[in-house]
Amino acid sequence: MSMPVPWFYHLVAAHMQNVEKLLSATIAEETVLHPPLRHIIQSGGKRLRPLLTLLCGRLQGACVATCLPSDGDELSCAAAAIEALHTASLLHDDILDKAEWRRGAAAVNKVWGNEVAMLTGDYFYATAVELLARANNVEAIRIFAAAAKCLCQGEAAELMERPAYGAPISDWFDRYFMVIEKKTAALFIAACEIASAVAGGTAQDRQSLHSYGLCLGTILQISDDILDLTGETGKIGKKLGMDVQQGVLTLPVIYALEESNDTAVLWQILDNRDYPALGKTVRASQAIARCYAFAHKKAEEACAALLSFPDSDYRRALCDLAAYLVAREK
Repeated sequence: MSMPVPWFYHLVAAHMQNVEKLLSATIAEETVLHPPLRHIIQSGGKRLRPLLTLLCGRLQGACVATCLPSDGDELSCAAAAIEALHTASLLHDDILDKAEWRRGAAAVNKVWGNEVAMLTGDYFYATAVELLARANNVEAIRIFAAAAKCLCQGEAAELMERPAYGAPISDWFDRYFMVIEKKTAALFIAACEIASAVAGGTAQDRQSLHSYGLCLGTILQISDDILDLTGETGKIGKKLGMDVQQGVLTLPVIYALEESNDTAVLWQILDNRDYPALGKTVRASQAIARCYAFAHKKAEEACAALLSFPDSDYRRALCDLAAYLVAREK
């Protein structure tokens, strides 16, 4: 990272090293998929989802022997499993999106083709199941399976249940937040809930972390959508304007439509897939400011969801993580 590493990563540094070792072990396996596996693992990433699992696990008082960092400890295995599932979903998403870039490098489907990218994604999914099995927790496996199904449902809904251009704005709002909950937020929720299961948390702990994960996933998606219209490809590590090319309406665009005095013009821009004109129109409105305001509200809700836990460095880290995602530039 070119920017200083946020303090909350240092808080679970030993666990994060274990996660990287577990993921890197995938490269060492004897498989013809070794080149694409190495390519995607070594491209890095923010590792937000395993970070969440580690912080949420250490947040809970019951987390003692099973969560202390060691070679293959249960919490690290669970965190690595979440990252492997996330990686599998990225590989499959890139095929559907015809993506060219991922994490600042050429996408696997661009280098090796869709067939190899699909198989690499499947391999990561199998790796995720194998890693989670090492956590030796049936409830964690149930949560994992539910999240994987949710991801598929969210992707299918985005492809097959899209409102028509010109449909009421309320329909697009409903769809936007439904897709967030089933796609982006699903893995954040799972990362939090699996940590609670591994740490022996209570039902109340699980519910609090579910609420936190939903807020965090919403923040991440909104910040992604803002950066897609205001960011720089070099910083973000992927091509901008992909949502526009695919006919997807994000929150900044929905807000701009809601504000517009001439929606017909904006719908025409969208129909033409005119990314420069769309960016200019959205930036000239209050849409970006409204998105930031909404994300800040969700960050406050995320912190409020953690108040049932005693004050600790881990609780403060999770609150700071929410604020960090609102303000991120890549």
